[in-house]
Amino acid sequence: MSPFFAASYVLLWLVVFLLAYIVLAMAKRIYRISLPASDRGIQVGVSFPFPNMKAFQRRRLGAGSVSSGGTLVFFTASDCDACKRVYPVIDQFQRANANYDYALFMVASEEEGASILEPYANAFEAAFVDDLAPFEVPGVPFAYYLSAEGKVLSKGIFHEALHINHLIATGKKANRKLA
Repeated sequence: MSPFFAASYVLLWLVVFLLAYIVLAMAKRIYRISLPASDRGIQVGVSFPFPNMKAFQRRRLGAGSVSSGGTLVFFTASDCDACKRVYPVIDQFQRANANYDYALFMVASEEEGASILEPYANAFEAAFVDDLAPFEVPGVPFAYYLSAEGKVLSKGIFHEALHINHLIATGKKANRKLA
């Protein structure tokens, strides 16, 4: 075998390994997502201000919840087009993941909110509010993931089930750090 051929053969394999490394590094970056506005809202580790609302009387949410997985709190508005696309996502996620408690706060009148949520056959514990300021929500659709003790573990704007799963995974990491 000529020295030129051996050198080119080694160089070829070095290029192949380098390209494989680059592709794997790029693939890892693609799967790292972060939710918009995850740095805004109620700070991680702070108790969520659950109001004493009639909508949440069926189950105790937040501190003292019977849920082992924590609570997912969603915020939407009746005039938000993106929010209209997340109700089916929340509904499907809730049906597939029964180990969490769910709460939905919607900026809407009770009649308007009830008509929007009618296709979901009372799948949501929903409260209709005039203002999201007490919850420090920067925009909608927004979600908080709370610990079983009612403390905020993660937060952010969401649009699909992947984002909700990311919210939970981030929250579980934060819970380990807080413990």
